[in-house]
Amino acid sequence: MNWKLLYEYTLKNGNPKWGKNCEIENWIPEPFISLYKEYDPISVELSYDFNSLNMIPYKELSSTLVEYELDCDSLVFATCNGDPYFVNNSKVYTFMHGIEKPSWELLSESVEAFFIAIINGETK
Repeated sequence: MNWKLLYEYTLKNGNPKWGKNCEIENWIPEPFISLYKEYDPISVELSYDFNSLNMIPYKELSSTLVEYELDCDSLVFATCNGDPYFVNNSKVYTFMHGIEKPSWELLSESVEAFFIAIINGETK
């Protein structure tokens, strides 16, 4: 994923705060390593499905996994109205937070397709 596209998109559509990290822990899945190394979303919102998708900063990634009770094969990269948006096996999912047995909803077959759809305004 070319994260520069997302970075530039947010600059045109809001007042984001981005950062950088020198080193990224080895449990972070590709392609998010390059995102958090070059463009850490400190305070970044994306318009998604008539809502705001709030990107998770690098320093909060591990605590977010615990909060949503996901395994280490997942990465919660954003939230929307308290619901996690996460990657698992290179696919993007969400589920309703706060219910006893949530079922995962597939949003995209790939991380790149998910973010390109946002950039191109192809979400609902």
